[in-house]
Amino acid sequence: MRIAGAYPSLAARGVPAIVEFVWAAAVACIGVAAGRAVWTRAPASVTLARAAIAAAALRELQRLVWTALPSDVIPGTRGLMSTAVVLACGVLLAASTRLQPR
Repeated sequence: MRIAGAYPSLAARGVPAIVEFVWAAAVACIGVAAGRAVWTRAPASVTLARAAIAAAALRELQRLVWTALPSDVIPGTRGLMSTAVVLACGVLLAASTRLQPR
């Protein structure tokens, strides 16, 4: 979902939409920080990358279960998408162990 497209309608959607919008922005910021940390090989990059993966998975699951913002999920695919998010999160977290320096 393009979250910036919902910005003009936040006032009409109320406090739940504003909270969800801020949550989505925070998850995006964590992801950018993790990407930069991995790119620069910062000491805390693995921990930050794992936090970003978990936050992104939680955000996607939250978006699939409940949202006050416009949704681009095709009806009838929420269960499949939820399963895909959980599996992808597991694979990424398992793969993140390879990022640790030896």
